[in-house]
Amino acid sequence: MKLLFVSLGWLALSVGVVGIFVPFVPTTPLVLLAGALWVRSSPRLHAWLLRQPGLGRCLSRYQERRALPRRAKAAMVASVWFSLGYLAFGVLGASPWLRVAPLLLAGAITVCILRIPGERGKAGSEK
Repeated sequence: MKLLFVSLGWLALSVGVVGIFVPFVPTTPLVLLAGALWVRSSPRLHAWLLRQPGLGRCLSRYQERRALPRRAKAAMVASVWFSLGYLAFGVLGASPWLRVAPLLLAGAITVCILRIPGERGKAGSEK
């Protein structure tokens, strides 16, 4: 099970790093996911992630406060709906059944993001 969590953590982190450069690929939730997967499966990788500039700060702020900046949450929700909405209506065929899956996924991700408490302030501010 540890190997699975370590592998999924690397996958989440890799896609999250791609999201730094590619619009509408969420970075923050994927870094949080990698941290969550590694916190119990590989303390060494979790500690390494916390030491990384930028990415580690995001994760450590979340672990300290158990909250995300409201601007970051809004950006995450917008990017999820834009990217999965584009997939549903721009990429997939005309079948309404094909469109339902990405929209349901976007709804589920939105619920998860909105359940995380929000903190006031800018996404990158240090308080």
